[in-house]
Amino acid sequence: MKVQFYYLVTLFFIVACTFAMSQNNIIETIVDTDPRIIKSFTLKDLQPNQFYLAAPFAKAMLLRNPEMDKIKDFAIYKVELVYTTYKESKNFDQRELNINRLKNLKKTYPEIFENILAEWSQIAIDGATTRQEGKEMFHGFIFTYRLPPSKEKTETEIGEIEKILAGIKTKKDFEADSIMKLIKKPKKTLPVYEMPRFIGGNDLLQKYIDRKIKYPKKALMDKKQGLVKIAFKIDSRGKVVSPYLVSGIESKCNDVALDIFDKMPNWIPGKRDGKPVVYEFQIALRFDADKNKIYCDTLKFEGASKDNKGGGKYEDISEMIAKEQEEEISDWMREQDSIVFNSLIRNNFGEALLLCDVTGSMSPYTGQTLLCIKNNIAKNNIKQIVFFNDGDNMLDYEKKMGEVGGIYITDKINIDTIIQLAYTAMRNGNGGDNPENNIEAALAGTAKYPATKSIIMIADNYATPRDMELLSQLRVPVHVILCGATHFINPNYLAIARRTKGSLHTMQHDLLNLDKMQEMETIKINGETYRLVRGKFMRL
Repeated sequence: MKVQFYYLVTLFFIVACTFAMSQNNIIETIVDTDPRIIKSFTLKDLQPNQFYLAAPFAKAMLLRNPEMDKIKDFAIYKVELVYTTYKESKNFDQRELNINRLKNLKKTYPEIFENILAEWSQIAIDGATTRQEGKEMFHGFIFTYRLPPSKEKTETEIGEIEKILAGIKTKKDFEADSIMKLIKKPKKTLPVYEMPRFIGGNDLLQKYIDRKIKYPKKALMDKKQGLVKIAFKIDSRGKVVSPYLVSGIESKCNDVALDIFDKMPNWIPGKRDGKPVVYEFQIALRFDADKNKIYCDTLKFEGASKDNKGGGKYEDISEMIAKEQEEEISDWMREQDSIVFNSLIRNNFGEALLLCDVTGSMSPYTGQTLLCIKNNIAKNNIKQIVFFNDGDNMLDYEKKMGEVGGIYITDKINIDTIIQLAYTAMRNGNGGDNPENNIEAALAGTAKYPATKSIIMIADNYATPRDMELLSQLRVPVHVILCGATHFINPNYLAIARRTKGSLHTMQHDLLNLDKMQEMETIKINGETYRLVRGKFMRL
């Protein structure tokens, strides 16, 4: 008993520390993320699904906004920290101000930081040239949330599904425009680039930094740490030229970071179509006071000139390639990601019950699902279909876990019957909050069809199941096709796949063996790390 007690205490301590570290890491990660640069922003630019929380110019305090009292009612999926780049003193620490604003936000509205679905970013306004212009700019936070459903919006979504279903009439038409063939060979020949390289690679670059930079004593004593970003060019001879400070932490650290470019040896020059050209880079040096160490955190490519002089406009290669490919993708597919197509085509789930969320903004994925069924594209033997909408038009306070309803079931695999059933579920589901009754719908399907061997769940990454407590009642594997998971994974869907010995599928990944993960083990997906803690996944 004592051993078990100490184990539980230790586990609780680890979980608490992990959670605390993840909360602190959120703020550090946000302020160290490269901001989106814009010239101006006013409250008139807010969209209908946005609201704000303002801060005074150059101050960390947050101003009262009565609209924030409703924050728990909003399904927030994006939080943007907005600030101006104008500063009157070179010693002004914008990073520290941003950290303090985030800390004040967390202190006043901790539920925002507990929202696992919110994406955080920074916006820097660089249009101000005077203090007065800076004061007139907006500073603070912009919150973007999902607009609530409406009858008008539902009819619009049904119209879009009708276009998808009418646009591709036969299996042959579908195959000609399938996801496997959408991205064709570019019509234009793209330039061939060879990146400049530090002689000896990044390891020797780090050693060069170690030799050239010493942590300023006062900055080390004062625990000044963070990222210093320097932009510079590599000319056609490989010489490092024109370094300048992009952002920093304090003057001494900024100065020693710039010092590494003094007498830096030549790089191996980069080329464009075999010819040496000027390249532009940005290096981020992380000053770590705790370890008295300066790291080369990132080396980011900015662009390459079209000639060896580098005097013209620099080409952003990634944007150029994306533009070329976008021109080759059909308008129909550009409006939506093709997760349902991809997953049903590349995976064989066998005999299954198909479970599809038809609420909110799921109409593009519902359209893909219906199109796959109509043209018998999936490799799977779909026996029954369940559509769910989280309680029809039931008021939120009336919803009881496991008794929400709004579940529509059929085993008549007739496309017209299925389409009309989907539309009925959509039309009856125009009310309610953000969470969904995924597990209740799955249990309803398996109760009606007890011979069900597995479930394919078409789920909304931004809508958390309200009934995770019922998950232990599911006795068949659930294969989650997660829609809208472009940046992160809703941990609850990882838990569903793991607990049922099923799988989880995104555009890039098929996660098949989650049930093999051990306690405190981590998994990395799309650059995000998740840790298994007491059977649940925590986003770090």
